[in-house]
Amino acid sequence: MRTIEIKVFKYEELDEEAKERARDWYREGLLMDTWWHEAVIEDFLAIAKILGIDTDVKQVEFTGFWNQGDGASYTGHYTYRPEAVEEIKSYAPQDEELHRIAEELEKHQRVQQEGELLCANLTRFSHHYSHPFTVTYDVYLRDEEGEESNASADTEEGVKKALVDLANWLYRQLEKEWEYRNSDEAVEEAIIANEYEFTEDGERFTGVKS
Repeated sequence: MRTIEIKVFKYEELDEEAKERARDWYREGLLMDTWWHEAVIEDFLAIAKILGIDTDVKQVEFTGFWNQGDGASYTGHYTYRPEAVEEIKSYAPQDEELHRIAEELEKHQRVQQEGELLCANLTRFSHHYSHPFTVTYDVYLRDEEGEESNASADTEEGVKKALVDLANWLYRQLEKEWEYRNSDEAVEEAIIANEYEFTEDGERFTGVKS
C-alpha cells in the first residue's frame, strides 16, 4: 500500500497557462450541454407568440456556428395579430429588427380586404440542415367564415421574407449567446462559481481513484 499526495488548486491559484487549460476543459463540456440556449429559445417563443406564430420548443431547430448550412428555423402556424406591433415594441423596446418584422407583417395585412386575415403554415421539408430555407411558408388568407383563399404573389413573398428574417434573428441571438458563454470572462465566472478544483497544470481534479 502506498499513499499519494496530490496538490489541488482553485482556478484563481493557477498560472495563466494552467488557467487556459482549465478553460478549455470547461468549453469541451459546454459543447455537450443544451442548457446554454434555453433562455434564448424561451425568449424567441414569447416573441413568436406576440407576432401571432403558434410554435413550441420542439419545433425550433438550429445548428452552428461554423459551417455552411448552419442556421435556425421553426415550424408552426402564423395568424396576423393587430396588437403585434405595439406589444413587440413594449416587450423589446430596443430591438429595431423585431419592430421592423412586426411592421412588415402589419403592412401586408393592411392591403387585404376587410375581414381577411393573413395566415401561413410553416412546414419542415428537410432535417439535413436547420436554416430557414428548410421550411416551406404557405401564405394564405382566411375570412371571417373560415374560408381560405390564395394571397397575392407580393403578399406571399413579403410575409415569407418577414418570417425568414425572424429565423435569422433567432440565429443571431443564439450565436451571440454562444460567443458570450465561450468568452474567457463567462467561463472563468462559471468555473469559480462551481468551485471546481484543478491540478497544478490545469487538469480538472475529480478525486483520487483507489
